[in-house]
Amino acid sequence: MALQDVLDALVGSEPFERLLLERGRPIVARAEAGQGYVLAGVAVALDAPMMVVTPGPREAEDLETQIGAYLGAERVALMPDALPYEGMDPAPDVAARRADAVGRLRAADGPFVLVAPFLAAMQAVPPTLGATPPIRLAAGIEMAPDALAEQLGNHGYRRVDVVEHRGEFAVRGGVVDVFPGTARRPARLEYWGDEIERLREFSPSTQLSTKPVGGIEVSPVRELLPDDAARERAERRAPTHPDRFRDGLQRLADGLRFEGADTLAPFVFDHMPTPAELLPAGSWVAVTHAQRTLQRAAQAHAEAETLAEAIGWPAARVLHPLDEALGGR
Repeated sequence: MALQDVLDALVGSEPFERLLLERGRPIVARAEAGQGYVLAGVAVALDAPMMVVTPGPREAEDLETQIGAYLGAERVALMPDALPYEGMDPAPDVAARRADAVGRLRAADGPFVLVAPFLAAMQAVPPTLGATPPIRLAAGIEMAPDALAEQLGNHGYRRVDVVEHRGEFAVRGGVVDVFPGTARRPARLEYWGDEIERLREFSPSTQLSTKPVGGIEVSPVRELLPDDAARERAERRAPTHPDRFRDGLQRLADGLRFEGADTLAPFVFDHMPTPAELLPAGSWVAVTHAQRTLQRAAQAHAEAETLAEAIGWPAARVLHPLDEALGGR
């Protein structure tokens, strides 16, 4: 049987129908045939997006692979976690994957699964996360190197002399190198005038081109990409906060990029949703390895509260208790 046939057999079975019709909440089920199998079946049966919460990143990666085997890679996304209150931006690849996951969730229609470790599920995100589309580049597109450089800067990319890491780009005459936050390798764009003539992957260690590529998507590598309204709010609210936060907000208002800028989102936005709030009405959330996940989530929240109090965090809390973050789903 094909995987789709196996999934259809599950969804049409009597035990599975009883699971969906169960009136008690929360529903507790044993997935002896494999969690990925059952969760993919739930998404198909509901014909809607859902979120799956795991006890850690490793379990999330495993489930993403399992669910993707049944639904297809385009219908599952992994949202990595980030550390709140630490004063550090997520690494470019983490920020890009988080933005990509939320963007795909926003656009999802029909079965789709967002897989999140408990920390990612508990953490509020900027309401603009995932709303900025990636820059799509391919041969034949007209976009002058200087114009592309400006767009890359607006997406959080850092200009360097030699591209070696995700989130970096370089411009050398008619050649632009860029390492997209979600890509395995960087790409080299070769220009003829203002038109991209061809694209090639290259090795960051040797800087040698390896193979041609048809096109690339360059997702943002920062979670907070402030527009004019956000910068205005940052300037207005800066004087109301202690020195460390006031200085950061003023730099944000001035349009500067700096380490820790993403952590200022709670000062800029009146409300930051949790991932579960981004699900359509009536969507489900599944918590895997529930006892372990809930215990770790409670411990992480207690530690985060202690840290927030120690640093005198003056804005709205970023990390919420897991049951509160799931919003009653």
